[in-house]
Amino acid sequence: MALLGIKNKVLLKLQASSLIENLVASVLIIVVFMIASFSLNNIFGNYIQSDEQELQQRFSELSYLFINEKISIGYSEDYNTDIISIEKAKGKPFVFYRRNGKILKSKEINYNDY
Repeated sequence: MALLGIKNKVLLKLQASSLIENLVASVLIIVVFMIASFSLNNIFGNYIQSDEQELQQRFSELSYLFINEKISIGYSEDYNTDIISIEKAKGKPFVFYRRNGKILKSKEINYNDY
């Protein structure tokens, strides 16, 4: 009997939370996870963009060298275990970026850019 009385006193002291409190807590949890998700997305996005920017920089350098006749059609180099080459396609010079023989990116060399 004494055990039953203690149990009732403990249950009386605990109050149920209201629906509004639950909604506010849920919204706070969602906001925290959204902020974490956006932060991770921003970090990985910047990492991928920096890789792309480095490749674009190399394309510009090779285009400049080609236009100033320092390199010619048929030029090829290793770039991070991939291949960058200058070739003629459709009668125009292009810079190609290949991985395992598959073209991942290409850019036409435009004489008006330099």
